[in-house]
Amino acid sequence: MAYEGSVIRRAFLLIAFVPALVACASASAPASSDGAPSGGRPTTAASPPFSTVPPPSGSPVIGEVPAEVMAKVTADLATRTGLDPATFAVVRAEQVIWPDGSLGCPIPGQVYIQVQTPGYWIVIQANGKTYDFRATQTGAVQLCEGLQPQPPSG
Repeated sequence: MAYEGSVIRRAFLLIAFVPALVACASASAPASSDGAPSGGRPTTAASPPFSTVPPPSGSPVIGEVPAEVMAKVTADLATRTGLDPATFAVVRAEQVIWPDGSLGCPIPGQVYIQVQTPGYWIVIQANGKTYDFRATQTGAVQLCEGLQPQPPSG
């Protein structure tokens, strides 16, 4: 008989407290004036199509890439093109989160770690051509020559 009473009390407590816990949890995420939860990523109606070069009216995105990484990129591009790095124009140089270990530039047949990867996105124009470089946070640099480059996930 004592066992049945204990089971009934536990069931009653469960029935009484679970809705209260759910109500408290949903109340802890305040909503903004438009009804969307605050503190998260802003949402937009539609994302612009992916492009490695910003619109002509905008200024270049620069300033978040460490000097060592930029030095590796400019040295790589100078070696590839034979051009003087002083003639390079930085179009984009920013810290990003890549969707996986391919850094948004998968090579068909290769397998990549499926985890978001912090890194950098550097786009440079040299002699009328645009070069799309991807880098990891540790400084490993690669030129993205893939047919279908992907944007960062952040």
